[in-house]
Amino acid sequence: MSSKTVLWLLNIVGGIAVLGSYVVGLSTHPGQGMMLWGEIPEGVRGPYTAMMFPAAFGYITAFAYVITQPVDALDARLAGGLQRYVLIQTLFLVSAALWMPLCWVGIDNGLPWMVWPIQAVLAVTGAGAAYFVWQFAVIKDTDRPLFRKAALIGSCFLALQCTVIDGLIWPRFFSIAPLGL
Repeated sequence: MSSKTVLWLLNIVGGIAVLGSYVVGLSTHPGQGMMLWGEIPEGVRGPYTAMMFPAAFGYITAFAYVITQPVDALDARLAGGLQRYVLIQTLFLVSAALWMPLCWVGIDNGLPWMVWPIQAVLAVTGAGAAYFVWQFAVIKDTDRPLFRKAALIGSCFLALQCTVIDGLIWPRFFSIAPLGL
């Protein structure tokens, strides 16, 4: 299977897994979605949600840059090569798909200790997003430098969302109370 096919499949399956975890989580917990906000102030929730769109667009821009590169050039340009990039992207997508199901397991079962696995998967997601920023910052692309810059800027929005907002800020406001309290 070609590297491009692997990247396409990874992003299709991974994207379905991430979005599917949201759909399944919210549809199996009707009316309970607000519990995922924790104690984040109401006035912050709108801007927080709005930031998700440039982050998602940033991921798509970065993916578009990668997928449109010739495989040999891409493998040579990526620090650590294409294989490392695919591994990090896999970890990013898997961890992004796990955070909401882990939240519901903790909430549904009153398991306060579940905040640690939730924070761990958010840390992996955030580290993956930071890796994308680094990767696009160090690529030397003389053929399409504006597209590379767009991928870098898009990755910065993704990292802001995943590393800072979701990875560092959100966990400070989220907790799981034991059942019966």
